[in-house]
Amino acid sequence: MRITILLIASLPLLAQADGTLMIQPQPDKSIRFMAQGATGSGGDDVLGFLQPASGTLTLSLSPSGISQCENGDIVLDNLRVSFTNMLDNSRVLCGMPVTFRGQSNGRELPLKVTATPLNRGTLARGVTQAQTMLPAGSVSAVAEGGGSQQYPLYLDLSAVQQQLEILTASFSRPSLYLGAVGDINDAAADVQLRVKKTAQAGSEAIGYSLSFESSQQHNNKYRMRAAGQDRMVPYQILVAGREILPDGVLRGTVPAGMGNGDVVNIQFKLSGKQTRGMAAGVSLQDTVTAVIAPDS
Repeated sequence: MRITILLIASLPLLAQADGTLMIQPQPDKSIRFMAQGATGSGGDDVLGFLQPASGTLTLSLSPSGISQCENGDIVLDNLRVSFTNMLDNSRVLCGMPVTFRGQSNGRELPLKVTATPLNRGTLARGVTQAQTMLPAGSVSAVAEGGGSQQYPLYLDLSAVQQQLEILTASFSRPSLYLGAVGDINDAAADVQLRVKKTAQAGSEAIGYSLSFESSQQHNNKYRMRAAGQDRMVPYQILVAGREILPDGVLRGTVPAGMGNGDVVNIQFKLSGKQTRGMAAGVSLQDTVTAVIAPDS
């Protein structure tokens, strides 16, 4: 079983938006959008970005996880996600930042999100049946003067997949903002991993192993990528104060009883000294996968 969480950290001047946009394919081939938290004043399929009076605003679309930029859109196997500026119906393209000129008055720039199935076979090819939440990308905006917003995008496959395993797992939130980091201050944030028995499991206790994978790990280190740069910044994953490296494995147990679960408290920590020499306003991101294997 593999589940993912998007990590975001920033150097000073970057502010994380409160919302996350979930894209959920339905069994009837339709697409449902669900906004978690504040994503602007539009509907669930609209992301709003505040542009200050007389200041420019630069929008950027970035893929993450198994997604990629293709012909200006974010594509996940057989799903194409497109973005349109609702003020003039112009496309905003993946991997190609666009800058909007300043206006005499501040305004909200609404970005409509559209998801279209493609004729490419199985959705999210190579994804196990336990992976119902996949990082699809992110949309960020940097205003003149350094203020910024960022919305993670997630593909939710729960409506088209069934859990057949004896254990399910979920993070307490789909994305995590570590906060501002600098030469003299570290950044850290906590999240819970909940491991629970399914209806197919019996009443006996179930042991399991837990490990973590970073989409950008190298030489047994987790790493975050600086937006728009090739620079990688290492960070730590800790459980109960113990550092867990990519080659490390934790042991856990779901206690006896029907439907019982276990909770793992996880901390992600980024040392400020790792960011020396980086400009203010740079966003750092990584996608982490938790791998849970029940005892056979």
